[in-house]
Amino acid sequence: MDREKLVYVGLFLASLSVVLAVIYIAMGPPPQPAERHAKYIVVIPITTPITSCWVDPLVPKILALNSSDNVAGVILYIDSPGGTLDATEALYGALRGLDKPIYAVVVGLDASGAYYVSMTAQRIYVSGGSLVGNIGAWTVIEPYVFWTPLPAEVYSSGYDKLFGMSLPQYYNYVGQAAEAFLDAVEQSRGARLRASPDLLATGRLFTGAEAVKLGLADQIGGISQAVADMARSLGLVSYKVVSIYSYFGVSPPNCTASLSSEAKVPLGVLLNSTKVPVFYMYLGAVQLKINASVPSYRPPQFKPSGKYVVVDLSHGNLVPQEFIQALASYLALQNCSITFATSSDRLVQLLNNATALVVAEPTEPYSSSAEVIESFVERGGRLAVFYDPRLGYSLLATTPSEPIYLDSLLTPFGISIMPGYLYNTSASLLPFSYNWQFVESGYVNSTDLYHGDFLFYNPAALAGSGVGVYVNASLLGYGPGLYPVVLQRGNVTAVGTIMSFMPYFIEQGNNSRLLYSIAGWLCGPPRGA
Repeated sequence: MDREKLVYVGLFLASLSVVLAVIYIAMGPPPQPAERHAKYIVVIPITTPITSCWVDPLVPKILALNSSDNVAGVILYIDSPGGTLDATEALYGALRGLDKPIYAVVVGLDASGAYYVSMTAQRIYVSGGSLVGNIGAWTVIEPYVFWTPLPAEVYSSGYDKLFGMSLPQYYNYVGQAAEAFLDAVEQSRGARLRASPDLLATGRLFTGAEAVKLGLADQIGGISQAVADMARSLGLVSYKVVSIYSYFGVSPPNCTASLSSEAKVPLGVLLNSTKVPVFYMYLGAVQLKINASVPSYRPPQFKPSGKYVVVDLSHGNLVPQEFIQALASYLALQNCSITFATSSDRLVQLLNNATALVVAEPTEPYSSSAEVIESFVERGGRLAVFYDPRLGYSLLATTPSEPIYLDSLLTPFGISIMPGYLYNTSASLLPFSYNWQFVESGYVNSTDLYHGDFLFYNPAALAGSGVGVYVNASLLGYGPGLYPVVLQRGNVTAVGTIMSFMPYFIEQGNNSRLLYSIAGWLCGPPRGA
């Protein structure tokens, strides 16, 4: 069974075992306070996404167990994809301070923040087909939080006052959260851990059987065995097993309303449930659709004069304003202006006297316009095509940009864009610009491009022969190799990144010099020279 099927099985088990947990733990009359003189093993069900909705009322109950002499031990009954950073760490901290033996039983999914919480247990029982791991953290960065100039009426006492940190610092914050997770795993599992930190840092999910083999869990078993083993280790002859809610005579909070019909948590619900949008959560359990759209760029309207470059906006192009501003500033330094084609007719008109055409992130195919652009290149005009896999599949894009929309433009010139993105498999949990998302240029074999060290953020890989910029990296779904990120063939240049030229990212390596040299190539020699 392949890993994708195992994930679906895990998610099915996650839905099924919530019902089983309720049957096992909550069967019988309404919750009643526990008897004072009996010995109890208290079961804490963690069978929902970990959010403040149920963690906040649960934490005081967990802390109260410390002063309950009749509570012999605690069992975590886990089937959860994880949750928000703040709720997960609150639950972890409360259990970490519990002066009682803790065992964990995984019945379906013990992923991300749920596995983080498992690290408070002295023993972890799993089923052979359960899914365990997914160590790491992720976040959602809304593009206009850090990149939009501050409104004039907003005054800040310091340049980081409004957001608290810069974008690189925010990336590092997410990395530090993931590192804290990994540290907890290494400390909790100790000598039992047989998986390397690099393997764990990938965020991979493991089956229960794999988890036992790697030391992420202790043995195959269920809640009955965990209860019997705990009772035997504590020397209990007579005891009762109750849920923490039955022990305190309360009902669990109703937090299931946030689940969609697909048994996935809408991302909007998660974002509204936490002040810090950082998550220890398996992404497969999240409904990622956001009812929003990428803000459209409103180009200035003017009549171009002198040497000018056309930026096409007539094919639903999702071109970030910050990228256009950076490109325009570099063109201006080389006595070249920029103008915009907002319709197909305007595109044809502007190409009559343009030096070059820039096409980026289209959401519509270039069908009728392809011949016009090809004819423009044959007459000596220059064409630069930009595509970015991260921007192409932005959570804010209702209609994504796809590489296939650019095929009609690039394939006649022997270039195509491969699906997926490039990444660095040798990097672990490292700060910003050194983590897995950044790949470093291997070599440049073009006289028209600046020969420097470039640092690309998850760029697209190009296919085709030619001069350009190459990187040693892994391509999602294709493995490691030497891939071009920039390719030049005659009057055509294809670039597999836009994010690398955005604010903060453009400061990495010599990225700004690369965009400057591309701008110089776009301005080019005078037409007819």
